Amino acid sequence: MTSKSLQPLQQPQALYKSVQDAIRDYILENELKPGSALPSETQLTKMLGVSRNSVREAVKALQLVGLIESRRGSGIFVGKFSVDPLLDNLPFSLMEDKQQFFDFLEIRRVLETGMIKTAVATITPEQIEELESLLQKMESLAQDDKRFPKEDRLFHQTIYEHLDNDTFIKLLDIFWLMFNRIVDYVDLTRQTPLEIYEKHVAIVRAIKAGDAEEAYQCMARHYDDIKLWG
Repeated sequence: MTSKSLQPLQQPQALYKSVQDAIRDYILENELKPGSALPSETQLTKMLGVSRNSVREAVKALQLVGLIESRRGSGIFVGKFSVDPLLDNLPFSLMEDKQQFFDFLEIRRVLETGMIKTAVATITPEQIEELESLLQKMESLAQDDKRFPKEDRLFHQTIYEHLDNDTFIKLLDIFWLMFNRIVDYVDLTRQTPLEIYEKHVAIVRAIKAGDAEEAYQCMARHYDDIKLWG
């Protein structure tokens, strides 16, 4: 395969961002794999017609998200990209904008209701026991009019943990991190702890019965109640 070259850039503003785009395009167009060598900083400077500082800023930014890696004495290489750095920073972005939080909540609702039927079909007896144990803890706290974010977080993780989808579990974690940060500042739900507990009871009842459609409906209602008061 003939390697596609880099061309001089024509964008004077935020030049390092244009350099990032050029490097990303170069990787994609040449179908480079993790570990593949990239042009050196000196070569990038000449090929793109930009300053060394612009190239260094771009390289540093792409390193932060794992797209490339720089090895001292060896050069620049395509990295093993991971979404983790992006996901780790997402809660700080969502904290600034309540509407953005609810937009993300809607994405989470679609994902979780979309996965629940598969989870019901494959969930293990041990997971159901864990869910019932968490319900007992939730009930105890709810009877004292206390909320149960820790148990709630574990509840949702337990439903899906056997699906072996690390990115999905990461998204669940981000939601709860964000929820716990923002709940002190905005009224996300006017349900009492006991009402929230009952929603979780209904979800477990459907899962235990193997009723995927009812589990889907219960999970959807759970999210609708949160969104209702947003």
